Amino acid sequence: MKAKEYFIISIGVLGAIIILLGISVNSDIDYVLGSSLLLITAFYYKCTFFIALEMIIIAGHGAALLGLGHSSQIILPILLCIQLLFYYLLSGKLNDIYLIVGVVGIVFLTMSLSLDNVFYILLGSIGTAVFSISQVFKGKSIALIWAILNIMAIFITIYKLIY
Repeated sequence: MKAKEYFIISIGVLGAIIILLGISVNSDIDYVLGSSLLLITAFYYKCTFFIALEMIIIAGHGAALLGLGHSSQIILPILLCIQLLFYYLLSGKLNDIYLIVGVVGIVFLTMSLSLDNVFYILLGSIGTAVFSISQVFKGKSIALIWAILNIMAIFITIYKLIY
């Protein structure tokens, strides 16, 4: 592995840590910053699903940070999820059950940021973790960052639901 790859992976890991902090304290700025760092990693490794995931999260939480109103915070990410579904449908890639579970996970994550509902974060993290783990088993080891992030998010949200 080259030094550049270590740097890009480190950026992604830092982004994941910042997002976990955002989940813990419910901070829009943490989501935007963490997702932006993860987006760099996703772009470098050409991971279409994770690029879309991070852009949708940035759009939703960015709308909240900019004070665009609750309806914009709901509509914008949902429209991006619909666009993602059409992209996979038209490209013929929507035949992978793990991809479908992952896209549904993105939808739940989108709903969680719009409706501020911890249960939706749990469902979204489960869907995204399932897809991420499937990618690791298919040889995309970079997806391990998202797998670990979402597994940790599952535990954080379960804790928040119980306490």
